[in-house]
Amino acid sequence: MNDCDRVSEIHLYHDGELPPAEARRVEQHLDGCAACAAELGRLRALSQALAADKPALSPEALARIRRAADAARYAGVSRLLRRLTAAAAVVLLGAGGTLMYRSTRPSGPGAALVVWERAAAGQRPVAASQPAAEQLQLAQWIVNDLSPKVDR
Repeated sequence: MNDCDRVSEIHLYHDGELPPAEARRVEQHLDGCAACAAELGRLRALSQALAADKPALSPEALARIRRAADAARYAGVSRLLRRLTAAAAVVLLGAGGTLMYRSTRPSGPGAALVVWERAAAGQRPVAASQPAAEQLQLAQWIVNDLSPKVDR
C-alpha cells in the first residue's frame, strides 16, 4: 500500500473525478512521489486487465480452476456410483448366501431328511438309512423336549 496521505486523490485522479485545477496539482505531486506514481500504475494495469478480452489470470491458474470445476461436476456422479456399487455388493452377498443355504438343504419330495426331522414329523427312519441307536435316542429326546406338555 501507499505511505502517502494523498492516495484517495490518486484514485479520484485515475477515475477522472477531479476538477482540472486539482488534477494538475495531483500530476505535479506524481512527479515527486514514487509511491503515488506506483499506485497510479497499479490502478492503470488493473483497468487494462479488466478491459482486455484476455483474462487477468495466468494459464496455470485457469487450468487449476478448470480442474476444480470438473472435480466438482463429477463428485456427485462418483458418490452415486459408490452407493450403487455398495448396493450391488449387498444384493450379490445376499443372493450368494441364499444359494449356499439352499444348496446345503435337501429339497424336493424325495429328499433325505435328517434323523431329528423324521422323528419330529412322526416318521420312522427307512431301513436303508437306519440311524444308530444313539441318534434315534437323541432325536426322540428332542421331539419329547419340544412337544407341548399336557397334564393328565
